[in-house]
Amino acid sequence: MKAAFFVSSGIFTLVTMKSAQGISLKYIVILFFALLGNFYIFFLSSFDIPEKIPFTPVKTNGLIVFSIFMVAIIFLIKELIKLRPDFTVSHLTLYGVTVCLITEVFFQGFLWRIFPENTFHTFIVAVAKTSITFSILTFFTAFQLKTHNTPKLVMFIVILIAVTNILGYIFPTLLPNK
Repeated sequence: MKAAFFVSSGIFTLVTMKSAQGISLKYIVILFFALLGNFYIFFLSSFDIPEKIPFTPVKTNGLIVFSIFMVAIIFLIKELIKLRPDFTVSHLTLYGVTVCLITEVFFQGFLWRIFPENTFHTFIVAVAKTSITFSILTFFTAFQLKTHNTPKLVMFIVILIAVTNILGYIFPTLLPNK
């Protein structure tokens, strides 16, 4: 019982103290519970939410998950910049990617536990897709919030789109069919 108290008080201390690790842990917990709430609302509750936004191919659940992650990444990076103005874009990106990766591993592990018919392959693919997507978005967010250099950010986005299209042309199985 005492060990559990020390562990829980240690986690509470880590979350409440002003450190980059404490801020990261706070956002891991926030993201995890936001994803659980989103999962409950969309798949377990009796709400009648449409699968796609009307007249578009955009999935409602995907848009909400994207919004949850982006808001958390923006606030995480802003807090880290306020805490440590000397952090570089790479430091900020690393913290953002780590938060997204750990959250996604916990969330997919939770789903894997609930749905035992899911395979390890499904777990790995879901974690990899989400982590790669949000690592790119975290870099863009960190770059913009740290440097405020919008023309260079637009150039990076154009380069990413060009590289994605070239890779999709060379390796057509990488991109989903339309």
